[in-house]
Amino acid sequence: MLNTLYLRVVLTFLLAVFVSLTVSFFITYNIFEKQVLQEIEEELISSGKQVIQLAQSVEPEEAYSFFRGVFNIRSRAAIFKEDGTVTVYGDADPESFASAEEVQRVLQGGVQRFDFTKRGLQKATVVGIPFELDGQSHALFLKPNIRTAINRVKESLMTGFLLVLIMGSLLFLAATYFLVSPIKRLTKLTARIAKGQFDQKVPDKRRDEIGELARSFNRMSGELNQLENMRKEFISNVSHDIQSPLTSIRGFAAALRDNPHTEERRARYLTIIEEESTRLAKLSENLLKLAVLESNQITFVPTSYDPAKHIRKVFLTLQPLWLEKSIAIDLEGLHPYSIQADASQMEQVWHNVISNSIKFTPPGGEIRVSSSENRHSIRLDFSDTGEGIREEDLPHVFSRFYKSDKARDREHKGSGLGLAIVKQIVQMHKGTVEISSEWKRGTTVSIVLPKLDSDGLFSP
Repeated sequence: MLNTLYLRVVLTFLLAVFVSLTVSFFITYNIFEKQVLQEIEEELISSGKQVIQLAQSVEPEEAYSFFRGVFNIRSRAAIFKEDGTVTVYGDADPESFASAEEVQRVLQGGVQRFDFTKRGLQKATVVGIPFELDGQSHALFLKPNIRTAINRVKESLMTGFLLVLIMGSLLFLAATYFLVSPIKRLTKLTARIAKGQFDQKVPDKRRDEIGELARSFNRMSGELNQLENMRKEFISNVSHDIQSPLTSIRGFAAALRDNPHTEERRARYLTIIEEESTRLAKLSENLLKLAVLESNQITFVPTSYDPAKHIRKVFLTLQPLWLEKSIAIDLEGLHPYSIQADASQMEQVWHNVISNSIKFTPPGGEIRVSSSENRHSIRLDFSDTGEGIREEDLPHVFSRFYKSDKARDREHKGSGLGLAIVKQIVQMHKGTVEISSEWKRGTTVSIVLPKLDSDGLFSP
């Protein structure tokens, strides 16, 4: 139970509120008590002087009766004479008012204030006022009966303290529930995602940190769902790509074994078996290539390298494919540059990019390759007039196994690994690759490769 975030937040809040209110209570009480005592002292002095003036206006023998009638409820008093006699009014003893030294100080003249004692939180303040009566010096000591008032103040503060604690706690419990409930919901959905249910979404309209967490969760679940769909689709495609040639190979091999055929038919069957075997080998090669690239276990051997020369070589290798479709090849903008690169790896890049352009460019279309350079890098642009890529598919074209047009890719027997391999090799060379496309207008693949500086390091 103590391990829950909800309980920890609540307990932390209650502890913080309790400590802060307790400290605030004592500070407020002490400040309030000091102010009240100062006001009471001034009031006692003023009242005492007025009482003395009234007592001096009556006969001396009636003055003490007058004092007894005045000092009854709100204050206690004691009159010290210079001959040492003491008259106390109210429930008190002479020692609780003043010591002998303090009495002498008042008798000698001047109003005096004393903090006589302290019991718990309550201070007992005493004022002493000198006066003359019947030819003798007297000292009137007044002590207010403020214990009840202070107790009431203390009780009021304690009541306010408890009300603030209870109301604040209830409000915070409700606020914490609304704060923690989205996190608990995310926890439950995360457990579902761990079980393979990647189509989980949470409301993400909040503009605070919880809302940002919800949006991140939705992005993660969306990407996981897309990756899962791609994985399933890849398994389906690869299974089909493997099963289809295997079926052909098995069927034609059985036909060659079980039935007599003419040499021409026999040669045709053997050619089909060879082509289907080549397809299987190519698929297996691409899968292995991508796995090795992603594991960073491939050997990288940079040498002096001219991309233009090798791109022209790839076009010559693929000449039967683009001549068959009457595709125009424009290499006028392709200039020679010298960089450091792994020749075998870069040949795979050019082959994948160019074969894609040929595959998806319609008969009579055009493929154009151009190059340019700056201080630190060269740029190669492969443009075609093919079918293009839809805008919603562009962010995913470099994903493994991704196919933007499923019907079209089935027709061309692609596995969706070519561009993923291209990206891995280009990144291995510290370069970048981007694709821009317009649906039904064509596609441009842009590859930027860094040069090497004088120390043999890739330029930034």
